[in-house]
Amino acid sequence: GMPLPWLGADVCTLRSARLDNALPNKRAALAVVDHATADGPWVLLLAYARKRGSKPPLQRGTLPLSPLGCSHAYVSDLAASLGMEIGVDDIKAVRFYGHTSNHRRVIHFQARREAVR
Repeated sequence: GMPLPWLGADVCTLRSARLDNALPNKRAALAVVDHATADGPWVLLLAYARKRGSKPPLQRGTLPLSPLGCSHAYVSDLAASLGMEIGVDDIKAVRFYGHTSNHRRVIHFQARREAVR
């Protein structure tokens, strides 16, 4: 099989740095974070690893805890979990990775354009 860039990533606890009423925000979210890939750290928001012919249910609004998982959350879901706002200016870039067993091509790139972030 092809190596997945996310397999060396760690499951980390993300916390908001925002202060509410002079008390630290206690809200947190578990997420896969890749600290090794250039321009990181990267937070995994969508992961759909499926075997040929399988159709596992889509788990919307759930951060994947493995690159081999089958769930996704958007930035707005992460922001709600952390009790904070995350805007386009808070996101430096997004990274895309995809492959299939049908051929050897791999899609792996990052984009910094505001329309993509």
